[in-house]
Amino acid sequence: MRIIRMMLWALFAQSIVCAPMYAEKTLQQAKSERTAFPVARRDDLKLRLTVQVDLAKASATGQCTIQNLSDRSQQFSLRSDLFAKKLQSVEITSKGSSTFGVVAPVAITSLGPHTKVATLRPYLLLESAEGEVQLLFADQKLRLEVLMPAGARLIKATPTLARSLKAKGVLSWNVERTKMLPPLRVWYTTAPENIRVSKTVSWKDAEASVRVKISNQGGDTVAGLRLRTQFPATLYSPVPDKSEGEFIEQSHDMFLWNLELDKLAPGDTRAVIFTVARIGPGPSVIDSELLVYNKAGDLLAAQ
Repeated sequence: MRIIRMMLWALFAQSIVCAPMYAEKTLQQAKSERTAFPVARRDDLKLRLTVQVDLAKASATGQCTIQNLSDRSQQFSLRSDLFAKKLQSVEITSKGSSTFGVVAPVAITSLGPHTKVATLRPYLLLESAEGEVQLLFADQKLRLEVLMPAGARLIKATPTLARSLKAKGVLSWNVERTKMLPPLRVWYTTAPENIRVSKTVSWKDAEASVRVKISNQGGDTVAGLRLRTQFPATLYSPVPDKSEGEFIEQSHDMFLWNLELDKLAPGDTRAVIFTVARIGPGPSVIDSELLVYNKAGDLLAAQ
C-alpha cells in the first residue's frame, strides 16, 4: 500500500513539472497556427481587379492583373473565389505583370420565395514555393459591376453600390486604396410588392424614440407586412407603454421589436413609433437594422 501511495505521489509531482512545459508548447503551437496565414499588405505587388457580376447567371467574369514591383522574379500559386480552380506555379518577372481571366460562380442564397442574397469574396490567397500563405487585397484598384436580374429590385448592398449612369439595372462599386476589402453582398427581390422604409431616432434623456415610416410605392394594396428589428438586451431595454407593436425576448441577450400591418394601400405611408431605453452609459446610437417582410416570408426592404 505504501508503494502504491509513493507511485501516485510521483505521478502527481511529474504532472506538476510537466504542466508548464505542456502549456508553453501549446502556446507556441497556437502562435504558430495564428501566424500561419498572415493578412498583410504586399508593397511589392500591385493588384488590379475588374469584375462584372451577373446575378441572373450567378457568375462573375473579368480580369485580374498582378504587377511585380520588386527587383526579383516571384513565383507563387493563387487561390481565390474569382477563379474556377487554383492557379499553380505563377511566375512574374521583375517589374513585370501577369493577367488572368476571372470566371467564377457567385454564391446565391434564397431568403424567401422571391428574395435572394448574392455573395462574392474578391480576394486572393498567395501561396509561395516555401508554403507561406498570404492574403492579398485589391488595395490598388477594384471595379465591380453588378448586373441585376430582369424585374429585380435592390434591397441593399454591402459595401454600398452606386447606380451606374451608363446602363439601367447596373450597379457599380469602385474602390481605391482601401486597406480592408470586405465581401460583396447584394440583397435583391423579384417580389411584386414595392415597399420603402425609413427611420429617424430622437433621444430624450436615456430614452430613444424610433419613428418608422413605411410606404407602398407599388400599384396594389399590400397586406400582412411585418416590421422587425433586434436589439442587444445588454445595451437597451424595451419601453412598451411608449411603443406600437410588441417586444419579444429572443434570448437572455437579445430582444425583438415586431409590428404587423394589416393593409397598406398604393401610395400610402404609415408612421409608427417604438421606444427603447439605454442601459447605463454608452453612445447615443441606434444602429439595429430595420427589416420589412411580406406574409410569404420575402425580405422587401431594409434600413
